Amino acid sequence: MPTISPGERGVRFEFRTDPPLEKFGYEIGRFAQSIDDWRGLLRTFSPLFQRHMAEQFETEGAATGGRWAAVDPDYARRKQRSGHGTKIGVYSGQLRSSMTGGGGYSAEVGRHEGSFGMSAASRALPYGRHFAERRPVVRISRRQLHEYLELTKQWVIAEARKAGVGNESLPEAIRLGGGVATHSVLAGVP
Repeated sequence: MPTISPGERGVRFEFRTDPPLEKFGYEIGRFAQSIDDWRGLLRTFSPLFQRHMAEQFETEGAATGGRWAAVDPDYARRKQRSGHGTKIGVYSGQLRSSMTGGGGYSAEVGRHEGSFGMSAASRALPYGRHFAERRPVVRISRRQLHEYLELTKQWVIAEARKAGVGNESLPEAIRLGGGVATHSVLAGVP
């Protein structure tokens, strides 16, 4: 069964076969060595990250845990009078935009890691730092982790089929909940 756990710098997805078969193990090793470029998978994470961050802002943090800390009552009144509503984390919209794919958003994808969220050049960066000190913006729920896992499984199956590894045995094992490799996926605000 695949497992998901927090890693040192992100989320770690682990896939293992059970029971380990000698021939299958050889093919897994050959396949794992053949995957040296995870950009295809990591690019699929950016839209998912944007959607998850939109859920965070819409629910004021409740999508992934406890709601964000309330704002100062005076500030809340000023926000409401200015027509910016009462949602925590949304005043000008720059912070939300920079985390959900709008202006100030950055998706940097390399061969083995990806970084998603606010660009270092975003005008919202100073407020984003201030906000994040009081309210955890980048949190991921179990349901959301499962979505990343499903994307990973689909990508690994497609890569295994393209490589012709294990004929259909390897993709089938992955589809049924087995797995083939261990890989860390990094996500966060620069």
